[in-house]
Amino acid sequence: MQDEDPSGLAITFMFIAALMLIATGLILIVYGGTTILFGGGRDTSLALNISKGGWAIIFVAGGLFLTMAGSSIVSGKSWGRTVGIVAGAIAILGAVLSIEAYPIWAIVMIVFNVLIVWSLAQRQTASPFA
Repeated sequence: MQDEDPSGLAITFMFIAALMLIATGLILIVYGGTTILFGGGRDTSLALNISKGGWAIIFVAGGLFLTMAGSSIVSGKSWGRTVGIVAGAIAILGAVLSIEAYPIWAIVMIVFNVLIVWSLAQRQTASPFA
C-alpha cells in the first residue's frame, strides 16, 4: 500500500494546528504564570474543588505540554499529531472544568482547541514538515 502525499490544504491545516497549539500553550503559560505571581480569578465551588493557585499550576503545565506538542508537529516528529490531539482534548476538558471560574477564557479555549483537534485529525499520514 502506497501512502499518498498530503494535499496543500492538509499541510496548511496541520501547520495552522501546530501554530495554534504553540499559541495556546504560550497563552496558558502566561495566564497561569501571572495568576501565580499576582493572583486573579475567583474562588468558586467547582466540582474538583481546585484553588486558584492549583488552576494556575495546571495551566502552566498544560501550556508547556501544548507548546511541546506544537513544536513536535513543526519539526516533523511522527508522534506530534497524536500528542497534539490528546493535548487538545485535555485542554478542552480543562477549559470545561474551569468554566465557572473563568467563563469567557474557558469558552475561548474550548473553541481554540476544538479547531486544533479537528485540523490534526484531518490527515492520517506523518507530518510533511520533515
